[in-house]
Amino acid sequence: MSKILISFIGTGTLLPDGRAQRDYRKALYKLGNEEAETSFVAYALKQFVKPDKIFLIGTPHSMWEEVYKSFAEQPDENVWLELGEWCEKANQDTPVEDMPHKKAVEDAIGKGSKIFPIRYGVDEEQIQQNINIILGLREYLSDNDEIIVDITHSFRSLPLLIMQLILYLKQINSPKVTVSHVYYGMLDIIKDLHYAPVVDISSMIRLSDWITGAFTFKLNGSSTQSARLLEQEGGNSAASLLRKFSDVLSLNDMGQLQQQVQELSGIKYPSEMARLALEPTVSSFVKQFKGLSASEFQYKLAVWHYNNANYLAAYNDLVECIITKVCEETPEYDWLDYNNRESVRSAYKSKGAKMPDDTQCLYLSSKLIEIYRLINPIRNYLVHLSRRRAEKTSVTTKINTLKKAIADMKAEIRLHAKFPYDL
Repeated sequence: MSKILISFIGTGTLLPDGRAQRDYRKALYKLGNEEAETSFVAYALKQFVKPDKIFLIGTPHSMWEEVYKSFAEQPDENVWLELGEWCEKANQDTPVEDMPHKKAVEDAIGKGSKIFPIRYGVDEEQIQQNINIILGLREYLSDNDEIIVDITHSFRSLPLLIMQLILYLKQINSPKVTVSHVYYGMLDIIKDLHYAPVVDISSMIRLSDWITGAFTFKLNGSSTQSARLLEQEGGNSAASLLRKFSDVLSLNDMGQLQQQVQELSGIKYPSEMARLALEPTVSSFVKQFKGLSASEFQYKLAVWHYNNANYLAAYNDLVECIITKVCEETPEYDWLDYNNRESVRSAYKSKGAKMPDDTQCLYLSSKLIEIYRLINPIRNYLVHLSRRRAEKTSVTTKINTLKKAIADMKAEIRLHAKFPYDL
């Protein structure tokens, strides 16, 4: 486990003719109660946060010679001169692999430290090369490493690239690293304060975490990340509600899911960021499924699963929706009663045979029977691998059959609906 500072190197102040002065002005940087006067924020942060390693990123024209001179305890004059000459002549076409004395610079920065020369990023090819170089940092990271990022002297699109790297590492979770801080030295207000405050802008990473959590919840009902973030902000009850709802949804437990939607409508958010991230998705979900009959709920759940490509769950929900609808429209039939449901199932899957006496009272709909007999064999094949004609149909056919059944079922569900609503 290592604490790693990732920072950027620029080219220094520009002269009137547009050339770089090859000199960073010194500035007084302050972070909390600590302060340091230096040319490089990375050098100040080395004192402030005491990283085990430093990774520096910059173009061939960046001030690598000054990095070497600032960090080396006993800089070699020849190394400094040769490196400075190469960097000053470097331009957008200079191959990054030609940089001299790279190891000398890395040794000067500290044991295990690395430098990453990148291209200017003036066209798509160079941008792609930079992406590959920056993503290559992953090779030097290990599980449980702590990453600290400084974007003060970053060049053009580099802040965007490094933030994408961070998000990439967080999403793939390999290696498992944490990003504790993202710092920016505010040189632009040094005239007002007479020093450059080093501010932590890592809240943008947390915002990204919230966005990801809200997106996954909206996409498939998974609350893993959102619940974790809620707990970190003290919203344990909200996290518990989301987790329970997600578990029931994952099980596709239609018996409990409708109750969970009701409970979810009372969720309390522990912070404004949590509310802004989650409320639109949660409210939309509750609004879709609140106040429906059992068959209406199951139908809309099947539609939701279909829209999210959860086709097996959609097939299952639609089959059970038909059974529930028949029970609702049949006198003295309880849709939650197992025997009642089995009675409907037997009657609806029979092919023209005379129905048993105890099912003569069933709500009959030629369209419901047609839909049921079309989708139930496919559902049984998917669940039980029953070897019938459904086995031979293609994946595309199975999905298209489901799509048509959902469309046909819409009109059936509207029949006898207590309240008009948009399906």
